[in-house]
This record gives sequence, structure tokens and C-alpha cells, in this order.
Amino acid sequence: MSLRLTLPALAVALNLLTPAQAELLITEYLEGSSNNKAIELTNTGSSTLELAGYRLALFANGRALTATPTSELALSGSLPAGASWVIAHSAANAAILAKANQTSAVVNFNGDDGLVLYFGSDVVDSFGQLGVGPGTAW
Repeated sequence: MSLRLTLPALAVALNLLTPAQAELLITEYLEGSSNNKAIELTNTGSSTLELAGYRLALFANGRALTATPTSELALSGSLPAGASWVIAHSAANAAILAKANQTSAVVNFNGDDGLVLYFGSDVVDSFGQLGVGPGTAW
């Protein structure tokens, strides 16, 4: 018996075998003293990416992914292929602010905080270990 697939069925089958790949990723994390903090997001895809639907969420002090984020930033606009978008704390030093495309409280993080990049409700990328509070170990 031979197996025959229609063209649409073959496309679905191949799509299921190909792992999904995120195009927008957290590519740099800067945590300096005081408010000198920034995060870089990069479009790793081969075409311009519409940012509507993406959001960056901060989970402070070991907060779990299932908890309400401490702060969130909905992204908008478009990002060309290979380009980066830098979000800095508004009170960062002048050198950091000169590199920033945007300022937001979502980058008010410390060592025990996690950042999660979402598209809709799907986690696309993350930084830090969520749900682990170091308590007095820090």
C-alpha cells in the first residue's frame, strides 16, 4: 500500500516536522549600578517584523511565570531584519540613553528578576530564572 498526500496535507505534515523558530529574541541584558539598565531585542528573521502582539514582562523578586507580572511593555511598530531595539531605564546614564530606542520601567530589574518576551500568550524568549526567590541568600 502506498501513501499519497495531497499538496495541502503535505504542507501541514512538513510544518509539523519543522520546529518553530522565534524571530524576536532577547539578545542583550545590561544590569549596571543604580538605574543603568537596558535590554536589547533583535529581529533574527529575514524580513521586517511587526511588533504588535509582542510584549516584554518583568517578574520581580523570584516571582513565578504563573503570577501577574510586576511590569509590562506592549511593543509596537516594525523592526527590520537583523535590527535591534534597545529599551533602557529612563534614569540610566547618558551613554546608555544614547543607545536606547525607548525607555520603560519594564527594565527596572535586579539579579533575582526574570524577563519574559511574549507573542500573544506564548512565551517567545526569557531571561532569568522565574519562580526562584533567593531570600536571604543574596
